[in-house]
Amino acid sequence: MKKLESAAQQQVESLLRQQARLTLTAPLSGHMVSGRVADVSDALKSGTVVAQGEQLMQVLGKEGVRGEGWVDEETVTTLHTGDAAFFVPDSGETRAIRCKVGKIDRLNQTTLDQPLLASVYGGSIPVQINNQRLVPINTIFRVRLEPCEARQAPERELAGKVVLQSAHRSYLQRGWQWLVVSLGREAGL
Repeated sequence: MKKLESAAQQQVESLLRQQARLTLTAPLSGHMVSGRVADVSDALKSGTVVAQGEQLMQVLGKEGVRGEGWVDEETVTTLHTGDAAFFVPDSGETRAIRCKVGKIDRLNQTTLDQPLLASVYGGSIPVQINNQRLVPINTIFRVRLEPCEARQAPERELAGKVVLQSAHRSYLQRGWQWLVVSLGREAGL
């Protein structure tokens, strides 16, 4: 009898693990919030098998704005979390949005996952297509912008420019930071 109970318990645990693996999640502040679905992938059809980690759609919160920007090697050495930033949409449909610099990636981005920004699709980041991937021609680093002031989230994802305001640093400090960034990139740190 104990063997049957143990086998049944193991089967239940296995099914719960499988259910957790198959649950779709959106990274919205770590708690349940309401939102709306945007930018649904063409791959999202009944019966389609999708790769783990593939972006199927975006879930936009009703309030709050955050963004991502890409900067060159020289600029990344001057940025710090908390620095002021202003997002200016290319479309002109909204005024500039005041943000703060959040997490700064210290590793070079080897692919660009935002086709909207790729030069081959009219964006401003020079890329080439290699094995169906957008590969930046120059060294770029991702910078998150959060929190951003905005009373209501935009209806869709917007492309634009980010104006960054970082504290003045001496040439010695910039040189040291450039060296640290370069070593990290080359060493894979």
